[in-house]
Amino acid sequence: MKPIFIVGMPRSGTTLLRTVVDAHPEISIGPESHYVNYWMYKFRYLALSRPTDYEFFVKKLTEGRYLDRAGLSRDSVRQRLCGCEPRTHAAIFSTLLTMYAEKNGKMRCGDKTPQHYKYISVLLDWFPQGRVVFVQRDPRSVIASLINVPWTHNYVYLHAREWVESCIAQERWADDSRVLVVKYEVFVRNPDQETARLMEFLDCEFNPAVLEARQYTHGDNAEEGWAKQYWEQVRKPVSTINIDKWQSTLSKNQIALTEHLAGEWMKKYGYVLVNETIRLGHFAYWFREMVLRNVGRGIRFLRHPHASFSRLYSRRWVDRI
Repeated sequence: MKPIFIVGMPRSGTTLLRTVVDAHPEISIGPESHYVNYWMYKFRYLALSRPTDYEFFVKKLTEGRYLDRAGLSRDSVRQRLCGCEPRTHAAIFSTLLTMYAEKNGKMRCGDKTPQHYKYISVLLDWFPQGRVVFVQRDPRSVIASLINVPWTHNYVYLHAREWVESCIAQERWADDSRVLVVKYEVFVRNPDQETARLMEFLDCEFNPAVLEARQYTHGDNAEEGWAKQYWEQVRKPVSTINIDKWQSTLSKNQIALTEHLAGEWMKKYGYVLVNETIRLGHFAYWFREMVLRNVGRGIRFLRHPHASFSRLYSRRWVDRI
C-alpha cells in the first residue's frame, strides 16, 4: 500500500496540493482526518486489542464530523471496522482512507492533514511504502492567512514559533526519499513543471490536464459558510496573486515579530527579510500578545474550572473534527 500524505503548516498551500493530486484519475486524497494528532492522541489510554476499548474507539470515531466531510456512511464504516484485522490504529486509518478512495472510484488513497507533519515517523512506520508531500510557504503569508480564519487564534508569535517547528521537522526528513518538499511560491510560479516533479515522486503518470481538472474536484461534504467560500477560492486557476499579499495584510509590528522569531530559517529557505532589526515597539507588541493570550486563557479557566487550558484554547478547532 502506497498512500499519499500531504502535510505542512496550516494555510501553507496544502489544500492547493490536495486538489492537484486528487485530480489525478488514480488518486483520491481525503479531507482532513486529524487521525494521529487528534484521535489517536486523545484516546491513547485505550488498548485496541481489548474488544470493549476497540468498540468504544470506533463509536467515538464514527460520531465525529470526518465521516460527514468524507461522505461516508457511519453504518458502513462501523461494519467495516468491526471486521478490521489487526485491530490497530494503522489498520483503522488505512480502512478509512481506502473506503474514501473506493467511494470515488480511485485505486490509490491519501490524506491531507497539515498537522501530521509532526507525525511523519508514525505515518511512515505504518506505511513504509507511503509518500509524504511537505508543503512550505513564507511564514508571513501563512500568518497573514491564519489570523483571519475563524477556527484558530490570532497570536502572531505562536504561529511564527510553529512555523519554525515545521522547518525543523522538514529538515529531519530532508534525506528520506519518501518525503518531497514543495515550496508554495515555486509551485504557483511554475505549476506545470512542479506538478510533473510531484507526479514523478508519486510514481504516477503526469498529465498537464490535472491542473485544469482540479477546478472540478469536489470539496468536503457538509461544509458551509467560511469553508464553502474557501473551496470556491481554492478551485480557481493557480495564480501568484497571493504570494505577496501579506505585505498589505500584516502590520509592521506583525511583520517584524515574525521575522525576528523565524528570520534565520527564512533566510535559509530564501525568503527576503524587510526588517533586519527589532525595535522596542516590536517587543511591546509581542508582550501585549502574550499578556492578552494568558489573560484570555485565565478568564476561560474561571468560567470552566474543570476543563484543561489546552482544551479550552483549541475549542474552535476541535469543533471542526
